[in-house]
Amino acid sequence: MKKLLIILGLLFICFYIGSLYTELNMYKTQSGNPAKSETNPNIENTLPNQEPKSSPTLKVSPKPKASSKPVEKKATGVSLDQFNRLQEGMSYQEVVAILGSPGELQSSQDLAGYKTVMYMWKGNSLMGNLTAIFQNDKMIQRSQFALQ
Repeated sequence: MKKLLIILGLLFICFYIGSLYTELNMYKTQSGNPAKSETNPNIENTLPNQEPKSSPTLKVSPKPKASSKPVEKKATGVSLDQFNRLQEGMSYQEVVAILGSPGELQSSQDLAGYKTVMYMWKGNSLMGNLTAIFQNDKMIQRSQFALQ
């Protein structure tokens, strides 16, 4: 849960810095220093009632030809269905076989003859994830967040 809160905090900070950057660019534009457009360097940003310094030119690329085959999008990451197929007592290899990929080791502890490890898999949604805890190669706990 701590990691999730840290990730959410970092995302908030990134969005906040991005909005400050946008406001800074708007200020530069309004102060008489038109900036080049970030999306197209051939177009200058101007105030609404201000004439552009030169007529904008756009580079147009021809559209790629559409393929007659339908595009199949594969979902990346683990799904809620895969999570529901996991059972306590499964070995790490059995879990990997169901999920289709090895997990990312989050922690490992070897104490009093018990080796406890925690793995995480990314989910098929933006913030989704699956966490499983194994003790002596048997899954003792699993949890998920925002899997679809």
